[in-house]
Formats: sequence, structure tokens, C-alpha cells
Amino acid sequence: MLAGALLLAACSDSPAAQPPSPTSSATDTATSSTTDTGTDTEAEPTPQGNELPVEVSVADAGGESIEAGPHNDFAIAAAGGIWVTGVPPGLVRYAAATGEITHRIHLASAVVQALDATPGRVWVTGLEPNLLLVFDDRTGDLVDRVELPAPPVPESSVAADEAVAWVLVDRDRPRILRVDTASGDLKALPTPDEPSALRYGWGSLWVTTTDGVQRLDPDTGRVLSHADTGVVPSFLTFAYGAAWVLDQVDGTVFRVDAATDEVSAIPTSDQVVNGGDIAASDGFVWSRTWTGVTVVDAASGRAVARIGTGGGSGSVAAADGWLWITDHDHSLVHRVPWPPE
Repeated sequence: MLAGALLLAACSDSPAAQPPSPTSSATDTATSSTTDTGTDTEAEPTPQGNELPVEVSVADAGGESIEAGPHNDFAIAAAGGIWVTGVPPGLVRYAAATGEITHRIHLASAVVQALDATPGRVWVTGLEPNLLLVFDDRTGDLVDRVELPAPPVPESSVAADEAVAWVLVDRDRPRILRVDTASGDLKALPTPDEPSALRYGWGSLWVTTTDGVQRLDPDTGRVLSHADTGVVPSFLTFAYGAAWVLDQVDGTVFRVDAATDEVSAIPTSDQVVNGGDIAASDGFVWSRTWTGVTVVDAASGRAVARIGTGGGSGSVAAADGWLWITDHDHSLVHRVPWPPE
């Protein structure tokens, strides 16, 4: 009965045709162009206020839980697979539709940043030794390995586009490192104060900071625009004509229009988010909060469902009709059919 209620919530306000999405981990569609305004914008609350859907369990949503200790953490979808860090021997690929492990990859480094995916590739940063690793998203083969001159900053994210990646390194003096895997060139870019996470989309490098989201020229680091997105904006993703940014203070998701930089706020939690993550696919945005995942209908900008995991940190990804939730604190990975059956 609860699964049926979730299905009804998901089907209401279904997304209409969306603008092309950028080259990013969330989608496989072509990059769209946009004009940078160079202006600052402030977030306006959405009409729904702070009301949230009733949270249901993974089991009541028709899902299952898979033992995946001891340190499962970051997850990303790529080519019908869900890649999860912290599962022995370090990085594994699950088949999104079946839950079976198709690849197990030994990692000598600890993965402390969210992964990224581009067509054909999965990008991973490792700590001690400090590395940028690139894997084929179907075979699991190592494609590129680059030694980093400084340790990746924990709880950040790597950004990638074709053969180039951007990595936030050195916790004490954070700086953005541009890594060209084709030429081997490494270049430090001007870095905003107190940066948190990075993603590439619509021809720009987007950086979350304590001052909001800054959009940078990916080659020079020049600031192109700024958007006010909460007190502690962290992880972000791109889809449906916008950047979607998770604020860790209260789990609010901010939608930043890629063409206008207009900002809107969508409540997805009533608690502080310790860690968290955000992803987008199939017309929805998936906000990983402290209690589980809140599902946002991208077209209406409304939270339509919440799936609880009992509290704790983790990540989120979705592919092939399944929502995947890593549950670091309980050594589990959950998978839920979406829309629910």
C-alpha cells in the first residue's frame, strides 16, 4: 500500500520536455550552451514551504538491502552500472537492474571524494597515494593514472569533461588543480575562498563555497557568475537546464538555472545533513539526506517522496529503473525500484 502511495506521488506533476542537459555524471545528453550573466542572484523559497512527504522504509517502497561493508560511501551511475567505493576490495560495479556485482577493483588509495562519470569513463580520486584514476565504465579497465602533487580534499568531488579533470587538493590551502590526462599537464587555477565541491557543466566549472556557487572559466579560473545557495552548499549535479545544489545545513536543494542563474529553493529534509550527496536522472533529482533520500520532481520543483534508511551518511545514484542508496553507517547498500511497483 505504501509503495502504491509512492507511485502516485511520483506520477503527479510528471516532467514535461526538458532542455538539453550538460555533459556530466547525471546524463548522457549533449552539452547545451548558455550565456553567463556575471550577476549575483538570491534564492527565493518555493510555494510548498517546509512541508515534506511522509518517509517510508526501503522495504515498504519495494526495495531490498545488500550487505556492503565496511566503508561503502560514494556512488555514481554509469553505463547501466552503479559504482560504489569502500566495498572490498575498494571499488565495485553493480549491475543497476539486477544488483549483481560485475567488477571488483582493488584500490591502494582511500577514496575521499565523490566520483564523476563522463561518456565511457568513471573518474576516481585517491588519497595516500594521491592519484587520479580513470576507468572504462563497462569493462572496469584502468584507462589513465595520474599522480597528484597534493592530497585530494576529503568530502569534495572530482569534476571531469572528456580528457580533463579538476580536483580540489590540499585541505590546509585548498586549490583547484586542472589535470589534462591526454597531455599530462597539471595547472593550478585561481580558487575561491573556502571551496567545497566541483562539477563541470555547460562549459563552466562550478564550485560550491561558503559564499554560494561560483561559476568559473574551466581553463583560467576566472569567475563568470555567482549564485547564493544557502549557508553550507556542498555537492551538486546537473540536469534539466539547471545545477542542483545540496545545502548541508538543512538539506535544502537549490536549483540554479543554467541560462539565467535564477535560484529557487526546495526543502528536502528537516535535519542537518552530515555528508550527503545529490544526483539526477529520469526526470527526478535525488537528495541524499541524513535520514535517507528525498525524491524531487524536476519539472515542478517539489519533493514527492522520501525513502528512509534509519539515519546516517551515504550517497545516491539511479539507473535502469532503480534508485541506489549507500548506507555507510549500517554497511548496507539499498536498491529501490523507481517508480515503485
